[in-house]
Amino acid sequence: MSDYETIIANREGRVQVIQLNRPKALNALNAKLIAEVLHVCQAADADEGVGCILIKGSEKAFAAGADIKEMLPKGFIDVVRALERPQGAPHPALTEDGPHRRRQTS
Repeated sequence: MSDYETIIANREGRVQVIQLNRPKALNALNAKLIAEVLHVCQAADADEGVGCILIKGSEKAFAAGADIKEMLPKGFIDVVRALERPQGAPHPALTEDGPHRRRQTS
């Protein structure tokens, strides 16, 4: 299990599982949820024991989309900036076999 507010993160063998956990908001994406998902993904990306990352929703919904309540007081530019790839986030790699993540090498 995990100590996050908006997700449940656990490992199942070589799979890092991240379950969105905002049932009252149908897992609507807000800044906290995105930050928590990114934190787990970055840790999993650095862990050689992780073979893949699985992100899942609930029985009722994967994600309802952006959390409109969080967006209301913000301007258009603020919302667009919030949706950009956060600094330091890994770039996914696409291959003929489908999407794969690239490990950062030193």
